[in-house]
Amino acid sequence: MAIDKISCDQARSIANDLLRLSKDPVQFEIDSIIDPREWHNGKIGGYFRRPPRIEDCWLVVLRRRVIDNILRSTEIMLIDRMSGHLVYQGSAGDEG
Repeated sequence: MAIDKISCDQARSIANDLLRLSKDPVQFEIDSIIDPREWHNGKIGGYFRRPPRIEDCWLVVLRRRVIDNILRSTEIMLIDRMSGHLVYQGSAGDEG
């Protein structure tokens, strides 16, 4: 396994910056950052145009700041472990 250029802490900083710059910066906060293979057995059902290599990314799990009791999918970000680029942000496809 290759050594990550982007640490988990750096991924957290990148994700925080992206959230701060988003259209609605107060809607989400970071819940956790994990290896995506630890997420539901590595099955992320996001809506990808071209599926990324999730094992090459940090999975940032987001939490809504306001709980509205509506059944929703988990909101996630995938941050590339080598470049720090945002690979995906959106639904994890785990609703229901």
